[in-house]
Amino acid sequence: MDISTLHLPNQQIRFPDTHLVLLGTKVTQVSTFIQGKNYGDLSAVPLSDKAEALLQKIVWATIMSPPEEDKVQLEHEEFDLAITKNDWRLPDKYDILLEERELEPMRFKLWFDLLLPNGGN
Repeated sequence: MDISTLHLPNQQIRFPDTHLVLLGTKVTQVSTFIQGKNYGDLSAVPLSDKAEALLQKIVWATIMSPPEEDKVQLEHEEFDLAITKNDWRLPDKYDILLEERELEPMRFKLWFDLLLPNGGN
């Protein structure tokens, strides 16, 4: 199994089978769901601050080299993260004008599935 590295400020966290890279302050919108809920609602996700911060980095990562496989699995001591690759389109409810954020073109849309220990809440 090839191991790639997710680059975070001042550290590198290694995950299997992924090519996600964070580039400074650049952000790219991806659609993210944790147990069927939008990522913004963390009230039902009992993760540590460190794990939550790591998820936020992954969610907003700029995709430099999308995974070759249609689905990849990330492993962490607190969660397993399955990533499914789909053709990219802006989320219907995302209002780019209100956010005043420029989005760079993306080739793929990523859907995140977070599996918590014991099924979570």
